[in-house]
Amino acid sequence: MGVQSSDRPIRSSSKSAMKPELVRRKEAVEATLTRYRAKPFSWASGITCVHLCRAHLRNMGRKVPTIPRFRSALAAKRALKAGGWPHVAAMLDSILTRIPPAAMTLGDVAALPGEDGLHGIVICAGPRRVFGWAEGEETPKMLQPDMTRMIGAWRG
Repeated sequence: MGVQSSDRPIRSSSKSAMKPELVRRKEAVEATLTRYRAKPFSWASGITCVHLCRAHLRNMGRKVPTIPRFRSALAAKRALKAGGWPHVAAMLDSILTRIPPAAMTLGDVAALPGEDGLHGIVICAGPRRVFGWAEGEETPKMLQPDMTRMIGAWRG
């Protein structure tokens, strides 16, 4: 019986290549949570949901483009426009495969509603649970968003 594509790791050049997909995803989510759990959101320091997403995708073994430097919401909007994306979801569409939010599994990425195309990017950390910054929270938290209000979800 052959190996199903969902069992194959994304990067095969490391020890993670020999791990089952769900174990690899769990380790990537744990590494992302450990790195960002106590970090307050900061435009000035470059600690944003886009940076969280990029670090997570790298933990998942993906090669992801470098993020342009932006230190404000206005600069983030300019960076999106310079990339040819009207909003964050379009940027994620350009690098990841879109899936229905109900199909998310550990390590997938989702976008929550935001203002002016600046959707909040979160990481799936379990059934109906995501990790990321919530409006009014200083540090990222485990959230249980309404799946019907998600802008979209992408396979991590």
